[in-house]
Amino acid sequence: MTVLGVNSYEEQIMAPEKIHLALNHLTFLMAVAAILPLSVGLIWQSRSALVCGLLLALVAGSSTGIVMETGEEAYERYEDGVAMQVSDAELHEHEERAHQFSKIMYALGAASFVCLLCVWSKPGWVSACAVVVLVLCVLSFASGLYIANAGGKIVRPHFINAEDAIYKDGYDHDAHDHDGHDDHDH
Repeated sequence: MTVLGVNSYEEQIMAPEKIHLALNHLTFLMAVAAILPLSVGLIWQSRSALVCGLLLALVAGSSTGIVMETGEEAYERYEDGVAMQVSDAELHEHEERAHQFSKIMYALGAASFVCLLCVWSKPGWVSACAVVVLVLCVLSFASGLYIANAGGKIVRPHFINAEDAIYKDGYDHDAHDHDGHDDHDH
């Protein structure tokens, strides 16, 4: 079945806008997940907790590139008319926020990597580096929420195909009005 120019189920699943939606939370949710082990590691001087937090922060920061890339691909598809009902203003606002605040997330990835190297090569620097990573985790989480707020305003009607319009009970709810009567009864 062809839905808005997408020919197969695999192509529908692999559409950049769907991949972007699946991955975009990874950056800021992993950043917030890193806060607890980093805090525990700093308070109790636990190397294993710090390494755990740093690895989570590294995943958060390093996943930013793929999220930005899939976002760019999705943006191009929206501009090409994949979804006619998407507001250009909402797309632009989301893109601008992402470009502006993704720098914090990239910095998180770089700082996490440097701090992980310090764990083995410069142990005296670890606490100071971990504090920087912890601050960047908080900023990345806040930035991610700010970016996601704009992204959440984007309407994605093309995500629903014809088969999804009929509910599992077999009842086509779109063919009925809010009173439960068929549109044809009026």
